[in-house]
Amino acid sequence: MPSSRTFGHRFGGLRRACELIGYDWRQNGRKTDEEMLQHLRSLLASHGRLSKPLIDAAPRLFSSHKLRQTFGRLDRAYELIGYDWKKDFSKAKRKM
Repeated sequence: MPSSRTFGHRFGGLRRACELIGYDWRQNGRKTDEEMLQHLRSLLASHGRLSKPLIDAAPRLFSSHKLRQTFGRLDRAYELIGYDWKKDFSKAKRKM
């Protein structure tokens, strides 16, 4: 990684370098609520179901803990994307 001095010399600073590549340094990697929900929708589309372990195992996704912090509880995030987790839970229970 280049030093801060290099960024200052070449680009006028780290902020300017971030602007040049389209990176919003103020957001600092944080996702909006809608971005988090969109990632959750994508995970649901690819796996057909959602669960805490599935969310936590997904590469480059946020943790189930972060979802709970943001939306209060996991099932609230599920509701916001239209996922009926109770239906999947009852199917799994019947298979037992």
